Amino acid sequence: MSKSVSPRMAYLKLRGRAYYLNYPIPGELRHHYPTKSGKHQTHVVEALGTGDPEAAYRAKLPRITRIEAEFRALRRKATGPAEDETMERARMWRDSRRTAAEADDYHSMEAIDLQVSDEAELLAAKGGAAEQLAQSFVRITGGAETIKEACEDWLGRDILPARTQAKYRTAVTEFVTFMGEVPLLADMTRDNAVRYADWLNKEGRSQRTSKLVPLSPNSKRDRLMALSAFWTKWLYPRRKTTERLNPWSRLEVTQVPTASDIPWDDLGNTGRPKRREYFDEAELLAIMDAPGPDPRKAKYGKALIIEVLTLGLLTGCRPDEVCSLRLKHVRPIEGGYTLAFDDPKNDESVRTIPVLHPIAVDLLKRRIGDRKAPAEQLFPELRPKKGNDNLYELVGRAISRHLQRATGLAEGKVPYCTRHTFLTEVGNHEGINDHALKRYVGHKPPGMTDAHYRAVPMHALRTIAGKAKYPPKVEQAMAAQLGVVLPESTAEAA
Repeated sequence: MSKSVSPRMAYLKLRGRAYYLNYPIPGELRHHYPTKSGKHQTHVVEALGTGDPEAAYRAKLPRITRIEAEFRALRRKATGPAEDETMERARMWRDSRRTAAEADDYHSMEAIDLQVSDEAELLAAKGGAAEQLAQSFVRITGGAETIKEACEDWLGRDILPARTQAKYRTAVTEFVTFMGEVPLLADMTRDNAVRYADWLNKEGRSQRTSKLVPLSPNSKRDRLMALSAFWTKWLYPRRKTTERLNPWSRLEVTQVPTASDIPWDDLGNTGRPKRREYFDEAELLAIMDAPGPDPRKAKYGKALIIEVLTLGLLTGCRPDEVCSLRLKHVRPIEGGYTLAFDDPKNDESVRTIPVLHPIAVDLLKRRIGDRKAPAEQLFPELRPKKGNDNLYELVGRAISRHLQRATGLAEGKVPYCTRHTFLTEVGNHEGINDHALKRYVGHKPPGMTDAHYRAVPMHALRTIAGKAKYPPKVEQAMAAQLGVVLPESTAEAA
């Protein structure tokens, strides 16, 4: 591959007037890519169909992602049985051996050890990554515990809020993936922690955008703090680690990627606008009038999408907070309801806010209906993505696609803009208590006095809720979409 002046042109080759992707194949995988003459290819070469360097750059990124996934699949295939299947058998032999040991059944223990030895030898004979997998197989059958197992034991006790569990699980899973193979608790050392922190600073990527975006400093700190909590709250107290000092303490986090050869799309660490703007009146009308998804293909229809957006606009709640509501969180009060959030972003105690707008009140009333089970979801049709408990992730994508179908929206408008719209509309009213507004939306006030001693009475929060109003045409459009009959004064103004 010829050298390029710009790192954005890495793996691109100009042939005539068109660019081609020229991506290197690792030496151990080249035999999977034979040429017609029987030799092994050294590069994956694909036409990008453009002579424009910027278009070629954008076209290469998804292809590189696909090729790397193909490489990983070939490496997994080379190890023989699937890694999960191999580790499942290791755990089975470990449990059987423990049972035999408790019963002093030495004949069974000997038979199990022989079987484990035979399986490990067959696995190691494949060479390469299979040798390390075989070593992990033997260590687990002998009683060693994997990092993922220990993490699930910890988080499975339901001692932490769901959002915190998800954050910790993400950090542990990423560290396990970084380590490769099947890392055990003995692998959680200071050396590996330093290596992982270095990787975060150079190559850690955001999963919230299709662009190649480096992790923000706060995201990197969250990863390291989660792993530190795993060590201090679970591993060390139970003497599951031989490390005497927390391996995750005092690790450096950089503001921008350091010495990385990855051609990042965005060095601003965001992948989105620097400031999320609010929806103006024309945009809100466009959102309400936008066509819904194809009902034959879509998991979530327009009615649900508008409900989630409307609750966000009328309460200022984060979209994921709206989706996570259960019946136990919604309580009737005079003129409306209260919503309680027991897992706020700032790790404070339960935040309870009143909801008084007639559209939101009618929406909540219809959603609750005759149901009484406290644990039932307010939106029972929401389902999390396989492997986690985040009810917002999938419907959030549907809402983003709905915003893309709305005409006239400025670039970068996302579902979270409902929160900014609420803060803009309510915050601009005269006589608004800024401290009460922060408490209403769940922002942690600065300073010791406001954060710990200055409470906000319910009547102040009701004042905030009463200011949640939009232009009459917007409210009329909301009501029409949700089938709500507005008071005559609002309808006449529209």
